[in-house]
Amino acid sequence: MEKTPNELPKGAIVKAIEKPVFLAEFPKTSWADFADTSWYNATGDNFELTTSAELAGLAKLVKAGNKMVGKNFKIMSNMDISAHLWDPVGYNNTYPFSGNVDGNSKTISNLKINRTTGDWLGLFGQFITATVKDLTLDGSQIYGKDTSGGFIGNMAVNSRATNCHVKNVDMVFTSYNVGGFTGGVLSGSEVSNCSASGSVVGVNQIGGFAGTSWSNSLISKSYCEGTVQGQYIVGGFSGFVTFAFGPTTVNRI
Repeated sequence: MEKTPNELPKGAIVKAIEKPVFLAEFPKTSWADFADTSWYNATGDNFELTTSAELAGLAKLVKAGNKMVGKNFKIMSNMDISAHLWDPVGYNNTYPFSGNVDGNSKTISNLKINRTTGDWLGLFGQFITATVKDLTLDGSQIYGKDTSGGFIGNMAVNSRATNCHVKNVDMVFTSYNVGGFTGGVLSGSEVSNCSASGSVVGVNQIGGFAGTSWSNSLISKSYCEGTVQGQYIVGGFSGFVTFAFGPTTVNRI
């Protein structure tokens, strides 16, 4: 019998997930209250982000409803974002990110997210027809519920990630669709030359790199290393891959 995505086996018993010890050292403040949006001009198409506050400003603008379709953002310096709790760039399915990010071979360090009932968590959250390249995230500590990744929460509708890496990821989730790099690679999206390393803990559809892949997805020349812990439908690399999700649908790794 074919499994429906996110569905646990009949009679499945889910063990409670303990809160991670890293929460004790988390800040109580949010980047949303310290974000800098002064650099943004709605009529422009190309922007350079130099400070953590400016990057947080991008997250704040997207959460306010600016999807950033056709707009390009270049990271100009290494950034440490440990001072406050992070809001993903692309807050949820209602407020996704649809722009393009050039990481410019820079590193963003020490992401921290604590959202008990949260999904679409990561440096980026919900990606819809978005792209990111040449960016590293070093240190990603996230506690949440479902559909999240150390780097991108969810990639949908022809999104792309190229030459991006997440190091020292530590993720603890209480539900499904969680991966060290991304929670999902969906609907024509592609990942290439990317990696994830660290620890991933969840319940079902849990993978060291991706939680779920479906609907004409592609992951190539990528790897993960570290530990993966789950209760149902767990993979060292990908938790759940629907190789025949529907007519003309092929998912490749």
